[in-house]
Parts: sequence; C-alpha cells; structure tokens
Amino acid sequence: NLAVSLRLRTLLRRAGVRVVMTRTRTAGTSVGNVVRAGIANKATAALFLRIHADGAPTATARGTHTLYPALRAGWTDDVYVASRRAAGIVQAELRRALGFPDRGLQERSDFTGFNWADVPVIMVEMGFMTNPTEDRLLATSRYQQRAALGLCRGTLRFLGRAMSFPTRRPAHARRAHDAAGPDTGLAICGGLRDPDPAVLGGMEQVIQRSQRAIELDLADRQHPV
Repeated sequence: NLAVSLRLRTLLRRAGVRVVMTRTRTAGTSVGNVVRAGIANKATAALFLRIHADGAPTATARGTHTLYPALRAGWTDDVYVASRRAAGIVQAELRRALGFPDRGLQERSDFTGFNWADVPVIMVEMGFMTNPTEDRLLATSRYQQRAALGLCRGTLRFLGRAMSFPTRRPAHARRAHDAAGPDTGLAICGGLRDPDPAVLGGMEQVIQRSQRAIELDLADRQHPV
C-alpha cells in the first residue's frame, strides 16, 4: 500500500497537484481512521484517497473494487455525490491499468474514515493478498507502478485534468493486500497550482514508455519463445 502511495505522490506532484500523506513509513503506531480523516479535512482536500488491498477467507477471491461512503443524513450527505463520482472514475482507471477482475463499487456506512470525512473520500482495494497470484504480482515494482499510474489517471480525471495515455489490459493480473496493516491515505489538494506543461509532457512520455514496457512483457508471457 505505502509503496504504491509513494509512487502515486511522485506522479501527482509532477502534474502540479499538492499531496498530503497520512503516513510515509510503515513503522510506528497507526493513528486511526478518524485522525486520517481529520488530516484530509484540515487540508481541505479535493479528494481523500485511501489505498488498500483486500483479503478473503478463500484464496480464489480476486479483483479490484472501490468503496465510497453510503448516504447518511448529517454525516456523508455533503460528500456523497462527489465521492461516488470519484469512486467510479478511479475504479475504471485502476481496473484498466491493472487488468484485474472488476468487482465494481461498494457503498459502506460503517467506516469511520468515511463518516468523519468532510471532503470527498474513497478507498481502493487494489487486490487480494489472500490470492497467491495477486499477492505475488502486487509485491513487484512493475505492478506497483501500474497501480500508481491508474490511480494517477483516475485522480487527474476527477480533478478535471484529464490526460489521455495509451494502455492495454494485461491478460493475467492480481494484487496484494496488507490484511493486518493500515491503508495509506492521500489528501489530494487539487487546483492549488497550475501544472507546468513541460512537466506534464514529460510525465506523459514516462507513462507511455512504461505502458509499452508492460505491453511487451505481456506479449512475451503470452507468446513465449
């Protein structure tokens, strides 16, 4: 989770987006979800993006899904519509980048990190750590970068900074989840400074090169010599 978040922070900053992290290291005691929501609220974030990986009683469960707060009067009614919109956009881009099965969107009314947020908030479940294949893939730098690219694309679309990058769905994919550990949250403060066009152009080239490398790797695995 943290490895993906740090990669995402780099991409978003290069696109001119201010990012506030709820944690930057794995050591230490978890601050709790109410405190995380408070960090996002204090930053007046355009989006509070929580990054996680799932677990299940069975090793066959797999796929990507995104959670957002259920509508609760007096609690989430001020962020419900924007959160649902963000969830749909980010889920589509993350699914596109990773190629994992699409488990869709899910409303949750029992998450303190949602109910205490005064800004749009979502939590992405990149994959299942309890699935051996997804666990192995999401532990690799290549799939961590894919996840970061998908999350970056979705975030920029939600912020109204849509950028079109070529992608191809991988034939086989998975993801990992830290069942015992906390998710990593990014309070994304969009629109605080305009992105440098030269930086955005360079970012697009980096992403295109990365996607081409991914496509070549997939071709090699599908058609081994």
